[in-house]
Amino acid sequence: MNTLLLRHRARASLLLALTCLTLLAGCTVRSYQDRSFRDSVEVAKHDRGDGAVETFVLEASNGSEPKLEVRVLWHRERASLGLQTADLDRDAAQKRGLEPYRGVLVTGTSPRSAALAGGVLVGDVVLALAGTKTVYADQIPLCEEKLKVGDPVVLCVLRGQEEVDLHLTAQGVRERKMEVESIELQKVTTRHPYCGVVLRGIPPQWSERIFDDDRSGIIIGSVDVGSPAWVAGFRPGDVLERVDGGPVPPIEDLAAMVHDRGTRGESIAFSVQRGTESHAASMQLEDYTEGTHIWFPLLFRVRDEAEKDEWTVGPLGLLVSNESTYVSDPPGRAPATREVFRALLGLVRVENSPRRDCVRLLWFIHIDL
Repeated sequence: MNTLLLRHRARASLLLALTCLTLLAGCTVRSYQDRSFRDSVEVAKHDRGDGAVETFVLEASNGSEPKLEVRVLWHRERASLGLQTADLDRDAAQKRGLEPYRGVLVTGTSPRSAALAGGVLVGDVVLALAGTKTVYADQIPLCEEKLKVGDPVVLCVLRGQEEVDLHLTAQGVRERKMEVESIELQKVTTRHPYCGVVLRGIPPQWSERIFDDDRSGIIIGSVDVGSPAWVAGFRPGDVLERVDGGPVPPIEDLAAMVHDRGTRGESIAFSVQRGTESHAASMQLEDYTEGTHIWFPLLFRVRDEAEKDEWTVGPLGLLVSNESTYVSDPPGRAPATREVFRALLGLVRVENSPRRDCVRLLWFIHIDL
């Protein structure tokens, strides 16, 4: 009787195990997609004609919100005396017989500068500049801002115990200055990832400044690797030019359009621009986050997802395995892949990618192809 009971229990356990294997054998999974980022993408560049060039740059990094900056680079000539100065503290003033905080100490002069040509020496104390008494070193650049190239300037200095007037002529120096301003982008909530892009709207006043028209400025902030948009060649920093051959709608309307077409499995066409580069493609919208995972323990495993495919044979893939993944930042717009094949406990390894092809045998024989 006990033997019969044990047999029934064994059969029940076997049935349960087979049921579990069947459940494990095929299932649908949703996976998080890696996003394609470029740390810095130039969106547009304009020469303002007044010595300033403004560049609109998209900054994006993995895990952070994309942001748009306008960087204005100025090249201008300004008047300079070439003085290098420092404030006089109480002890230094007392050693020179001066009242505290009177005068500015000369610590150096720039090569080929007005100060050097005018006879200014290191150790001089500037008492007055262009008739204005000097107390702090910050007064020197403020005075230079009021000068023009070629203006004569009288510099009164204390040299030893004697006050000396030096006559200088302001010289021109080339100056490079960068001003950076962040542009707050308009966000939109995507209800389902049918397309695979993070869209951000450019405020109207900035859009007109960038494009010289009243279009709806929409920029691609990031792209999910393996998504329809990524496979179609769209990348972070692209600016939408046309949608389905027509004008770009407001960002809320575009997000609703992508959602409605995605639920029906329809397509949408984007035309984009980045600097002088243009790109256009049509995308078949779909839920790319779905993947298939088939697994028979100790036998084989197959995994199919948007950004990668892999299969293994043998316990834990120790006999043969192969993995094919998209390169998240390909050199161009065409999708690029990296494929790694392993066999016999890793004794054989073959890797093919856009940047390298190599074969490894027995762990120590390495051949670059």
